[in-house]
Amino acid sequence: MKAATTARRPTGYQRRNFSLRPDTARLLDRLPPEVNRSGLVDTAIQRLVKDRGRAQLRKLIAEEAADNAARDLRLAEEWFAVDAEGWPSNDHEQNPRVAVTSISWPSTQPSAPRFRRRGPPS
Repeated sequence: MKAATTARRPTGYQRRNFSLRPDTARLLDRLPPEVNRSGLVDTAIQRLVKDRGRAQLRKLIAEEAADNAARDLRLAEEWFAVDAEGWPSNDHEQNPRVAVTSISWPSTQPSAPRFRRRGPPS
């Protein structure tokens, strides 16, 4: 039978044995006893893996952009004229003398109902 003084680990944690460099071990030893060392190591490993994943993703995106730069530029040049023709222009763009004199904002007063109910009045 095991001794009753054995500390119980939170569920979901697994014990692992690993070696640390002496200076890293000294850093862990300097932490106050209230610090959850297992949680600290877990957080550090999670952050390291996450950051390396992001760095790898950034690298792949940069490579993709460099590889497809000529294609993207060609497509942008092909569609520029179509895009410019397709947008309606405002009067002030066609005639620079026409100036915008005021901006009309929606009224703050309640408006009439937009839809009528069908059926007998209530």
